[in-house]
Amino acid sequence: YVLITVVADVANGFLKVYREGVLVATQVYPNSGYPFSLASLAGLYLGNIGIWGSGPLNGYLPEMVFYDSALSDGEVSVLNEYLMYKY
Repeated sequence: YVLITVVADVANGFLKVYREGVLVATQVYPNSGYPFSLASLAGLYLGNIGIWGSGPLNGYLPEMVFYDSALSDGEVSVLNEYLMYKY
């Protein structure tokens, strides 16, 4: 399995992507207020896309966790440790 964690901080306008607990991407949105929409996340897919074609996810998604606020780096670390232990 691969553990992917995405933190969307709407209030401060950024999106962070972690893989196996390591920050691999940060996207800053300069707009104030509510900068995120489904269109702004158009590059995020579960499945395959691009030159290899497109299709549904062919695998398992054992757990998805949603919070009503952005997690701090420390909270992401604790969550990742828990999920790595669990799975």
